[in-house]
Amino acid sequence: MDDKMLLDLQVLERKKYNLLNDVMDLSQQLATAMDRNDQVSVRMLVAMRQDPLTQLEEVKHNLSRRLLEFSPDDQDLAHRLLQGEAGSSPREQAVADQSNVNRRLLERIIELDRRLNHRLTGDKSYYKK
Repeated sequence: MDDKMLLDLQVLERKKYNLLNDVMDLSQQLATAMDRNDQVSVRMLVAMRQDPLTQLEEVKHNLSRRLLEFSPDDQDLAHRLLQGEAGSSPREQAVADQSNVNRRLLERIIELDRRLNHRLTGDKSYYKK
């Protein structure tokens, strides 16, 4: 895989990271608003969280579209790097490292979202399904 392809993957993973950070920040603000029982802020923050989530879907779509342009061997390598497997070059490793950071941040967001969703909806929580 050439450096341009790897750089494209790294840029898209970095965009994901920035958007995930936005989601985490808004989720933490949402938790604080819920602690204060500030319903206006809760509604506003829930709505605000939708924008970075929508943008994350767009980045995911762009990544999928970009991967279709790769050769089958490059697609295989890209998928392994995006799963966090170690790379054989510094640029490959940078993609894998960013992917691992993204995955850990996403796991933290999901856990926080699980708690927030349960507090907001009680027994009707999405996570009860």
